[in-house]
Amino acid sequence: ACARANNDGHTLCTGDAFALSLNPAMFSKLPYNAATDFTPIIHLGHLNSAVIVNPSVPANTVQELIAMAKAKPNAVTFATAGLSSSSHLYVEYLRKTQDVHFLNVPYKSFPQAMQGTMAGETHAAVFAIGPSIAMAKGGKLKMIGTTGSRRSAFAPDLPTVIEAGIDQTMNTWNALLGPAGIPQAVVQRM
Repeated sequence: ACARANNDGHTLCTGDAFALSLNPAMFSKLPYNAATDFTPIIHLGHLNSAVIVNPSVPANTVQELIAMAKAKPNAVTFATAGLSSSSHLYVEYLRKTQDVHFLNVPYKSFPQAMQGTMAGETHAAVFAIGPSIAMAKGGKLKMIGTTGSRRSAFAPDLPTVIEAGIDQTMNTWNALLGPAGIPQAVVQRM
């Protein structure tokens, strides 16, 4: 809808790493061309995630979760936001680099994956750090690591996955966009 809107600067949208970087690399047909259908306006920020587990899971660190999965391959379930999502790719990265086999449980979205983990349908997931903090404070899940390159100012006691020996961060970026062809003067004003 944003790509097809009038380019007068009155229709804006947000885009993220998934829509603009990951999807074009993963899918041969999309209803938009990420490289040509949008006018980038400003980078809005990065979103770091937390590795979360159901409170009943005995793991309190990322290392302990990996040890559980290594002890019982494909018995420790990991909720993802569907096949080819960033969380699914992260699980695949762990499989290849850590020789750990989580059972991927694909949900339709990140919130559903988080809810599945809170409900005990799955053992673990990766979810945005802000909502994860709120759910952890409420006792609905445990946060055992952050996927950012450094500790979060919002959860300074939460170690990074790098500290757990996993040399792969996972975050996404967000940007404000408009349809292609917005006049440069309008972009500058915004």
